Amino acid sequence: MAGDHKASARLGAIYLSGSLGMPDYIRARKYLKLGSDVDLSARLAYGHLLMNGLGGSVDKLTAEHEFRKASEAGSNEGLYLASKLMLSRSSSLSEKEIAFKGIINTAESGFPPAIFSVAEFYRTGSFVKKDSAMAEKLFLKSASRGFHEGYSKAAEMNLFGELGEIKKDQAVELYRLALSKGVISSSYPLAYLLYYDKQSTEDHLLEAFRISETAALSWDGRCQYLLGLMYYEGKATDINYGESLFWLELAASAGVFESHHLRSLVSEKLSENETKLTRARAYEWFQANHDTPHKHLFIRDSQHVFP
Repeated sequence: MAGDHKASARLGAIYLSGSLGMPDYIRARKYLKLGSDVDLSARLAYGHLLMNGLGGSVDKLTAEHEFRKASEAGSNEGLYLASKLMLSRSSSLSEKEIAFKGIINTAESGFPPAIFSVAEFYRTGSFVKKDSAMAEKLFLKSASRGFHEGYSKAAEMNLFGELGEIKKDQAVELYRLALSKGVISSSYPLAYLLYYDKQSTEDHLLEAFRISETAALSWDGRCQYLLGLMYYEGKATDINYGESLFWLELAASAGVFESHHLRSLVSEKLSENETKLTRARAYEWFQANHDTPHKHLFIRDSQHVFP
């Protein structure tokens, strides 16, 4: 029987990886559940599917149970995720203390996501005395160990003056580093800072345009808005009202409120027929690219429809 469970774990991993084509989360969930008793990786993967609602409904309580079982088998990831889920739900003070200690323990063992979480505790003053310098230090430590979102959070702290003064240049460099490591959420703040800096050179403006364009194509609604603004103002690229409206239509569909005002101004620069054709082109792009996996900052994915 143990062999059957191990085979189920392997089969679940195959369905999860998409090596047979596209990932099949329904079958992955089924087989990873069967294999979780004999395979630690299968248990963790099954917990992730439950936590994120992949292959079925979201079930965070069962996910927490699975992660707790993984932690009992010696998994730092399991202990960290079980603790995070416990903190995210309605829990007693004693449960919160247990969860906090679990995150501290995994951080002390060097687990990068846990180090990042402890940095957030120090940044906000949750469970510990607020200490911005310690928060920045831990964000950078988590990033240096592979949890690269830490670079972006350290950039925020420098940009917002949380360390005593606003350090925009330091923030820019940290955002650049985060983006170079694949933290796509750094695209908009970096492009924004480069675009609006009065001392930006032509190279900086071109960098802002390139970043915005790349992120816009990957469904970053804020970068779609910023790209539309660039085409409208003609600062980082040539003025092109058609391209401006195209990207603003997509940003509006993604819930970026400011795009509604600007696309109204842009429409006044185009003829009625040009506006109609541009909106048709935006709708065609929306239909062709919306199945690409992505998430939206301002709306739920299920609410994303073309205006």
